[in-house]
Amino acid sequence: MEIGGANALVNKGRISANVAGLTLTVAPNSGFTNTGTMEAISGGILTLNTTWSSSGTMHLDANAASTVNLGGTFTNPALGTINRAGGIVNLTGTLTNTNATLTLNATTGSWNFFGTINGGTVAFADGSRLLLSTDNTSGTSSAG
Repeated sequence: MEIGGANALVNKGRISANVAGLTLTVAPNSGFTNTGTMEAISGGILTLNTTWSSSGTMHLDANAASTVNLGGTFTNPALGTINRAGGIVNLTGTLTNTNATLTLNATTGSWNFFGTINGGTVAFADGSRLLLSTDNTSGTSSAG
């Protein structure tokens, strides 16, 4: 990892939430960029906040409690590669999906929807879904 001007974070290695039930929150003041690996394993919880982008990998192991919270603001092209064997993905932030297609499939799995999707299309394959919980009243989508 390296910290740049105005406290921006560039991860070129591994950010790992790997302790069951504990949350690792990544939220530097000026956002962050991932070119390495971000992961939630062994029941850990990884929460991404602020403005962020990834050209690297997001990894979730097969542990049902491993969780990634996609918070803050990010774009579809900046999601990077998702390598998911299990766990939970919560969309809690704002995904800018303008002129793009977010495809949930066997690799990404289903996502829980608590945030916002601006623009674009959401497509589903392999039984994956964007799940709205019965108590969610804050999620919005302008996806077409």
